[in-house]
Amino acid sequence: MFVEIRWPLLCTIVTMNLAVCQERMLITLGMTRPVLYLGFVASWLGQVPMVLLLTRYWRADLMGLYSGVAAGYTMLVAMYSIVLSRVDLHRAAELAGERSEVVTVELQADKSSQLAGNCALGKVLASAVLDAPQAAREAASVVPDVEI
Repeated sequence: MFVEIRWPLLCTIVTMNLAVCQERMLITLGMTRPVLYLGFVASWLGQVPMVLLLTRYWRADLMGLYSGVAAGYTMLVAMYSIVLSRVDLHRAAELAGERSEVVTVELQADKSSQLAGNCALGKVLASAVLDAPQAAREAASVVPDVEI
């Protein structure tokens, strides 16, 4: 039985995973409203009618069911692809930076250059290393049994 439906099942799994990946990209970009609307449209105007049509007029078994589900997911993948192709990635990066409330760290040139050079990640790590002794002294002052 499952040997017969292997191709519609494969198409369902592949298109479903593509849709989930694209959905996660859109959600990460902060585009939750299109995800909601396109998911609703693809489900109720794509998947459900296709499953009903294929199981009623073509094959009333798992072959018709999975073929209809794959058709609905294909519709969803196509709609997500259109939305993703129109995303301005530079603007999305700016908005992501605003949402994450990025804090920039300014260090003294001599200490940061010794530890990290010109690398931005290195500067952040250098600030963590340089500030560690001060943080340890502050923690020790709160807990009386700790000595540094």
